[in-house]
Amino acid sequence: MKKTGLTLEEHKVVGRELKQFYISIQDIACILEARYGKRSKAARKANETFKVLNKFRFILDDLVYEENYPIEHDKEKEILSCYCPKGEVCRYWNKEGIEKWFAEKGVQYERRNNC
Repeated sequence: MKKTGLTLEEHKVVGRELKQFYISIQDIACILEARYGKRSKAARKANETFKVLNKFRFILDDLVYEENYPIEHDKEKEILSCYCPKGEVCRYWNKEGIEKWFAEKGVQYERRNNC
């Protein structure tokens, strides 16, 4: 017996959670790169996690599309934006950005070397 899958509303909830996790992993990877270098084990593993999460997002994006095909014109944007965060850029790549990220988490940022 085939399972029913997620409803569109459930996809939206999962998508919101996944977007937040995706952005957090991306932020952490950027900070680790800035503090330890791109070739450090921590930065490499964070980037690997980021890539796996990205692949997972694409799989879910395909599922929500398939489950709602054919897509009604008025729901197209809603369905296609379930798993794609807006502004996928590394926001915390400089000193000020890293300091801001830690401040948002309630931690005093300690400057070291050039970071």
